[in-house]
Amino acid sequence: MRERLHPPYLLPGEDRIEATDWRISWRGESLELMPVLEDWGGEDLRLTRALSIDVDAIRQDCGLPQDAPLELVVTSFGNTTKMRRCVFRRRVDGRHNDIEAVLRGGEIGGTVTVSTRLVLGADLPDAPPGTPRLCGSILAAYSTRIMVEGDGSMFPMAVIDFATRPYDSHASWHVETSTDMDADFSAMFQVLINDQDTELVTAIEADKPDQRQQALLDELSSGVMQTVLELAYAMKSDGALDGGFPEGTVGDVLARLVDQTGDVDLGDLNEIAESSRRRTVFQAMARKMAAGRMFR
Repeated sequence: MRERLHPPYLLPGEDRIEATDWRISWRGESLELMPVLEDWGGEDLRLTRALSIDVDAIRQDCGLPQDAPLELVVTSFGNTTKMRRCVFRRRVDGRHNDIEAVLRGGEIGGTVTVSTRLVLGADLPDAPPGTPRLCGSILAAYSTRIMVEGDGSMFPMAVIDFATRPYDSHASWHVETSTDMDADFSAMFQVLINDQDTELVTAIEADKPDQRQQALLDELSSGVMQTVLELAYAMKSDGALDGGFPEGTVGDVLARLVDQTGDVDLGDLNEIAESSRRRTVFQAMARKMAAGRMFR
């Protein structure tokens, strides 16, 4: 659906852009994107669409110079994970433009909004009045919503009073974990948020987190992932992950996390002198995994 924009600058005519509907690669098939994905198991979603863009006409409509750069930007936002990600960005150089975007399963959940925008790709400080002049100025926008349903959408999270639990009241969050490798992962692992950290709670509850709130959410996700990764590698070092485990168990999830991070050789985890270096490695692992995969 094309959004109605009311900016303080000229916009192109609606006939300057033709957009096909999104398609999804869903379990071996290429299908029209459905509004509800039932039985979603937390897997990544690969979406494609094409846009026919009359670049010269758009620049003329908006009063832009003929060399003004235009870009296509696609973002995703899950209303349960509170994660907003840029999943596609490319310079528009001609009429035909194919988009392929991957929505990471660990970063989405509930209702997912996928936004496609045509934006100005650079500042134009000498642009005349009424002409887009700032990099990122939106010239056209489309949005699509998908509901993902299933048991893989979110790591359980609860906001509680830490004063009533055996947790330090100065902490913002705590991860409940388990070393029972045969237990159900989603039943044993949970993120608890201290209700006294009102800034973090507000960020979690925000429909559209601002820049500061998104930074807090990213920090939370990365920190939780780091905690789970440290546990996974400790269990591997102790030999607890040897052998196979049923899908969805603690052992299965922790073993897959080790595999997904490259099964890094961290030496003797009991070596105190190496603890700082290991912490840096775990921090990098968590960030590389896009901070949200513990929600799978």
